Amino acid sequence: MVRNVKLTVEKIAKLRELSPLWEMYKDRVRQIRDLYDYCVLWYSGGSDSHNILNAWLETGCKIDEIATTWNYDTTGEKQNHQNAEITNVVLPDIDNLQKKGYNFKFRLINIPDYGLKIFNKFS
Repeated sequence: MVRNVKLTVEKIAKLRELSPLWEMYKDRVRQIRDLYDYCVLWYSGGSDSHNILNAWLETGCKIDEIATTWNYDTTGEKQNHQNAEITNVVLPDIDNLQKKGYNFKFRLINIPDYGLKIFNKFS
C-alpha cells in the first residue's frame, strides 16, 4: 500500500514539473469559462483570489462578475479587520481594471444587509 502511495506522489510531482501551478490555474480558468455561461469571481483581495484574478486576466477569458463582501455599515470603519483588505486591495483593483477597459459587473455585498434578508426570510 505504501508503495502505491509513493508512486502516486511521484506521478503528481512529475505532473507538476511538466505543468507549473500558474499554467494549471490558467487551464482551470479556461475550463470554467467553457463550462459556464456566467462566471463570478469571489474576490477577497487575498493572495489566493488575487492569483485567480490574474489568471483570468492573463488568459483573456471574460469575467462576468466580480463580487466581494464587507461589513462597513455595521462598523463604519474601512480599516478594521473585516474591511481593510477590501478597502486597500479590492476597491483599488476594481477601479484600475475598469479604467483599463475591462467590462464586468462589480458587486459589493454588505454583510449586515444580506444577513437581515436571510433572517427575515426564515423568521
